[in-house]
Amino acid sequence: LMVSTFRYASFKKFDLRQRWSFRTLVPIAAIILVVYYIPHAFFLAVAVLYTTSAPLAWLIGKLRGSR
Repeated sequence: LMVSTFRYASFKKFDLRQRWSFRTLVPIAAIILVVYYIPHAFFLAVAVLYTTSAPLAWLIGKLRGSR
């Protein structure tokens, strides 16, 4: 059980059934290739980015003066 006062993204409203443009499919294909060829580096990067996303968002909110 993880307990934190930071708000993390939940991705609950991420819809994979929507229509995708070609500009979106090219980076997704590149990400799939990276996952296939160097999965350890990709998943480490995703974990670090997700872990630091909420504290960074909190800090940016404090610096901008919003809640």
